[in-house]
Amino acid sequence: MKLKFQKTEGGDIAAYILDDKEKMDFSYVRMIGALLDGQSLECEFSDDMTPEEKEQIESLNKAIYNKIHTDENGNPRLF
Repeated sequence: MKLKFQKTEGGDIAAYILDDKEKMDFSYVRMIGALLDGQSLECEFSDDMTPEEKEQIESLNKAIYNKIHTDENGNPRLF
């Protein structure tokens, strides 16, 4: 799953899901479903985001990914 992060006019960060055809509003349900289906998270950032903002988002995405995917014994980490 490819996620795009960009700053809004108000300075907040908005997230979108990118697929081959369109840009969709971000949905945790859609993201978790994609992760459960074995997809990885790929992030794209707008040029106006700071390195710290990018690092925080990547860290959060990695933590979510690690909770969803199985451990070395094949056990789900989510439950």
